[in-house]
Amino acid sequence: MPEPVTQQAERVLSLWQGSWIAAFGVGILVWGLIIWSVIFHRKRSDRLPPQVRYNMPIEVLYTVVPFVIIAVLFYFTARDQDYLLETDEQPDVVVNVTAFQWSWRFDYYDAAAIQAAGDVDLLARPEAFGDIAELPEEPHGEPTAEQEAAHEAAVAAAEESAELAESLPEPVATTVGEPGEAARPDLYLPEGQVVRFNLYSPDVIHSFWIPAFLFKLDVIPGQINTFQVIPTTPGTYEGRCAELCGVDHSQMLFQAHVVEGDAFPAQLAEVAAANPDAPPPGADDENEIRSGGPAEEPEPQGGTPGGTETPGTPEGEPSSEPSQGGAASPETEPTEGSAQ
Repeated sequence: MPEPVTQQAERVLSLWQGSWIAAFGVGILVWGLIIWSVIFHRKRSDRLPPQVRYNMPIEVLYTVVPFVIIAVLFYFTARDQDYLLETDEQPDVVVNVTAFQWSWRFDYYDAAAIQAAGDVDLLARPEAFGDIAELPEEPHGEPTAEQEAAHEAAVAAAEESAELAESLPEPVATTVGEPGEAARPDLYLPEGQVVRFNLYSPDVIHSFWIPAFLFKLDVIPGQINTFQVIPTTPGTYEGRCAELCGVDHSQMLFQAHVVEGDAFPAQLAEVAAANPDAPPPGADDENEIRSGGPAEEPEPQGGTPGGTETPGTPEGEPSSEPSQGGAASPETEPTEGSAQ
């Protein structure tokens, strides 16, 4: 196992080590009984040993002990899982992570300032990622009372979503990466401070994984997953997507840098200065996410679908040039009653 670099990772390592101790204990007991039976109950003569139908105490033992082992392992697993996903503590920094095919976007927020102005949990809403509910279409025909009520509720939800999106603060800094090791984004985290991650995906399922954290969490479209960590060891750690998400899944990389708490504000200012034109959350497609605006459609050239124009042929007139097969295109006026 990697050396844990967060407080939460230490709990994971403890659970892992405890599970292995339990597994070794069961293994030693089972193999010990097998070896004991082989040595002391091997065949010594042709005499048939006493035949018994069952041994109730041993059968009860074989049934109860596995359930006890499973119950103990389940208890510690559930306890530690609740600890790892706990977000009750007020964070110092919030990082909204957008996983897209095939890179990452990191938006940093000052949690203290947001908490003073509102609720930091609002950053875990879809609107914080530019995912705003759309106004529904008017119902067709004569709507029933239930349809009208559902339409009014949908309109109210869309208006509330738009208002919330307008009220949310802008990120302090943003980093957007591209597939591959050369253009992978950098994630900066302060040592000894509570960092909350909100995970969002606009396309397919991804998985946010930093092996040194001994923890990963799926990034699922339509569901924002959240967790918190307290980094304890400064350094640079590799991160990647741990869920097969398409052709460039292996290129979905990033680097996490844990810096000293006092140096974190200056580092964040450098990130903001290096990315002054970062696109807003919720860019529509991959080009927008990376460039900050929609890709321009190239204007067609010429008069043919392929963008070429037959030399010497006026626009709109059929060509009398022979085709590649050698047959000329006849120029005949359609007669009355013929197919147009």
